[in-house]
Amino acid sequence: MKNKTRILKRVKGIFIGVSILLTVMSCATTASRFKDMKQSAETGNAGAQYELGYMYYNGKGTPVDQKKAVYWFSKSAEQEFPKAQVILGAIYLTGKGAPIDSKKAFSLLTKGAKQEYDEKASHYAQFLLGSMYYHGMGIPANKSKGIYWFKKSADQGNSAAIKMLKKIESRK
Repeated sequence: MKNKTRILKRVKGIFIGVSILLTVMSCATTASRFKDMKQSAETGNAGAQYELGYMYYNGKGTPVDQKKAVYWFSKSAEQEFPKAQVILGAIYLTGKGAPIDSKKAFSLLTKGAKQEYDEKASHYAQFLLGSMYYHGMGIPANKSKGIYWFKKSADQGNSAAIKMLKKIESRK
């Protein structure tokens, strides 16, 4: 149990890294940009829905509102938008913004991990999916599947996956 708690803390730290990366990747936001994003999101634009969720989550152009952030990330993820799948999967995995829901996290991260046309989003999803498999986080542990996803993530340069693979190798 202590090991799973330690692992969850590590994953939460990685989630913070994902949030920072997504901050860097996102455009500068303002109150007027928020208004424009909201209008576009309400018409069903998946990219705008993701961006609006990001704005609510991080308080860009609007006060922080994690409930609204999760709502908009969900709308975007339903349309297969990779960044939304990954961030929402991480939210459900860590409980940072919504109650922990391993089943939803697993489903979203699996989708995000397979969306290889968006490498920056997919390699984080691959790492988190690898962590879920390797450590049995909400799913039955499967070390070989965990290593598979760690390798996919490491091949795209994810430093946490590279470190994890080195740690696994050193235990052999």
